[in-house]
Amino acid sequence: MKNEFVNAQEMQNRYPGMFKAPSAAELAAIKQGDFIKVCRNDERFWIRVIGADRKTVTGTIDNHLDRNPDLLLGLIVTVDKDRVYTILK
Repeated sequence: MKNEFVNAQEMQNRYPGMFKAPSAAELAAIKQGDFIKVCRNDERFWIRVIGADRKTVTGTIDNHLDRNPDLLLGLIVTVDKDRVYTILK
């Protein structure tokens, strides 16, 4: 499932000046307790981080979704860091 999320870094490259993804340093600093925003099926949503390593972030979905009925509130998912749109400390 983790590759079903939209790649934020590719979006930044495709739409320069219109879209800004987190830097490598910001992605490296993601830690437990942070929130990240990701996108799947044209719907952006928040994940509460429970763990992160060099390449991925694992967390629980933190809001109800309309376009992704298989992603329920509280579901644990793992996302590649290049799919992160926003980081909230």
